[in-house]
Amino acid sequence: MKGFMDALAAHLAWYRSHGFKDNRIVAARIIERDPRSGELKYSEKQVMTYHFNPPGMGDPAGRGDAAWNAYVKLYRDNSDMLSETVTCMPRAGQ
Repeated sequence: MKGFMDALAAHLAWYRSHGFKDNRIVAARIIERDPRSGELKYSEKQVMTYHFNPPGMGDPAGRGDAAWNAYVKLYRDNSDMLSETVTCMPRAGQ
């Protein structure tokens, strides 16, 4: 989980360093129920991320530079993407 969270931080830092100040990337840890005890706990293997206000669906300028490649490698070294869903979210307050 730490490696994934490091990748997420580097991902957001890349956007910030390329002038994208209004986007946010949030990790929501999945809650699991222990089948024996019924106890709820955060998963150490699953997380869902949300990217709010990304710069768009195209390729942002600078994509593929060294910092981009470094955070992509962190994600690849620490996770497997199970699915990807693109949605439209209302602006805050609407």
